[in-house]
Amino acid sequence: MFAFWPFSNNKKQNHQLTEYWQAIEKIEKRYLELTGKLLVSQPKCLNLNSEKKKFLEKYKAGEVYNPQLLFKKKQFDGRSVLALQRFYESITLKDDFFYFKQLYKEKIKNLLLMIDAYRQWGEPASTKFIIKAKGRPSWFLFWQAKRFCANYHGHRLKYKRKMTPQEVGMALLKYVKEISGETLSVVYSRYLASKAIIYPKKHLLKINSKASFNDAELERLKVHEIGVHFTRYHNAKKLGRLILEIGAANYLETEEGLAVYNEEKQGVLKSSQMFVYAGRVVAAYYALRCSFYKVFKILRGYGFSQKEAFEITFRAKRNLADTSLAGAYTKDFVYFSGYQKVKKYAKQHRAKVNDLFFGKFALADLPKLEKYLKYKE
Repeated sequence: MFAFWPFSNNKKQNHQLTEYWQAIEKIEKRYLELTGKLLVSQPKCLNLNSEKKKFLEKYKAGEVYNPQLLFKKKQFDGRSVLALQRFYESITLKDDFFYFKQLYKEKIKNLLLMIDAYRQWGEPASTKFIIKAKGRPSWFLFWQAKRFCANYHGHRLKYKRKMTPQEVGMALLKYVKEISGETLSVVYSRYLASKAIIYPKKHLLKINSKASFNDAELERLKVHEIGVHFTRYHNAKKLGRLILEIGAANYLETEEGLAVYNEEKQGVLKSSQMFVYAGRVVAAYYALRCSFYKVFKILRGYGFSQKEAFEITFRAKRNLADTSLAGAYTKDFVYFSGYQKVKKYAKQHRAKVNDLFFGKFALADLPKLEKYLKYKE
């Protein structure tokens, strides 16, 4: 612990605090400058639809086939990557009163690992960088997910009426306005992988124009997309710290876990969605060792439809061109693991659960941020 308390009348300590925030602002500015040049994002698969059609046709015919995926390769400017590496090395943790320097170092390290993964995208070598950045499912989590899948028997939430994508979009925009006073834009697209996605920093909501909706789904989206994803961003923006807006390293596990926990608490959680999350853990675990076809067959054995099994398996093998090889994009296990961790934390520290809504950070970051949150109060 530091021999420092920000409420002190000691002029020296207050001067140290001023210098600290000035240093953090410089780090924030430099981070935005460097990441703005790099534009780090996942390489896009160019032939997914044709390979999906080919795979399912061969599967129905009893033939073994593993999709051969093509990607739009990412090119990163070497000088910009080197500048990011040097920036990472330049951040010292001396007098890190509120741990924001450490949060930035962890974020930049994670980003550098994903740049290495994207450079190797399509090759099995990408997996080792993905595991370092995103982690991998433990055997115990895998066992929990398998047990959930084996015991799943289907469940439907009751609803009163169907809704169009446009009705859902307008209702969500209205809800955001009511709880925050902020205005979002909405885009309807047939190409979304999920029914709805919110991009808080862009103030953008995307709705799947081909998805079917009902009033129960609307309530779930309010709790999940707005109640967690948007609220964490909105609260972080009021605190005025960039890293809490864009998300600290590995914040996604807590973000999605909190969203699922919130759905359960509000009585809008669909067990069919938990079935998918558990299936993603199973797929990530096996994909590290097995081919696309074998992972797909395992998921089918648990009762996933062909469409569901293909989508889950693709998400787990999407970093490989030749999906017959071992290797995985393991990220998707965090939805199920995040829920387990948040639920356990809520049982042990119920009074502190609301602190997780102050920004986009991981559950493991909360002890580091408690001093800052008390300071901001």
